[in-house]
Amino acid sequence: MSEKYGEIMEQVKVTAEMRARILANLRAAETDAPARPLRFPQARRLAALAACLAVVLGGFLLWRSMNREPDGDTAVVSPVTDCASAAELSAALGFDIGDMTSLPFTPVSSVYTALDGKVGQISYTGAAGETALYRKSRGTEDNSGDYNSYPDRAAAAVGGAQAELRGTDGVYVLAVWTDGTYACSLSLTPGLSAGQWSAVLAALD
Repeated sequence: MSEKYGEIMEQVKVTAEMRARILANLRAAETDAPARPLRFPQARRLAALAACLAVVLGGFLLWRSMNREPDGDTAVVSPVTDCASAAELSAALGFDIGDMTSLPFTPVSSVYTALDGKVGQISYTGAAGETALYRKSRGTEDNSGDYNSYPDRAAAAVGGAQAELRGTDGVYVLAVWTDGTYACSLSLTPGLSAGQWSAVLAALD
């Protein structure tokens, strides 16, 4: 058998042209062969690396947005402006707002604030922790900022207007009124009876 195989192989002649064709076919086969898939551990490591990069990039973008400097043409305007006195507060608002002179306690500190350039606010504090918050603004809408639901309501005269008192169990902590041009509110702690409120409001112009 081996002798016949040797005789046959002696008759096979590989020319230079055949050799070039065979090598070309081998190269083409290698090029067209599908890529070996990644082994599972390799794929898992690549997925973890991609997730880490995504977290780092997201954190960087968040930090950059939080620490970005405002544009040169963008002005940051505070909605709250502190003033030194009622006169300075009036000038900032463009209308007169005076100090309260008939409070049921003697103030030891007063804070004057313009809110959004529209609402004037004067906050008073007494030696025993009493507080009063007086607000005035253009218009007729309630500007007190107190959205509590009070079961008791009463009326009291203030200048030529009528104030609505709001409270609980006959103790009123808020008065709201308007003269048709300006809206006003006064909050007091502790609260007062309707008669005590009438004395406080009667002293207002």
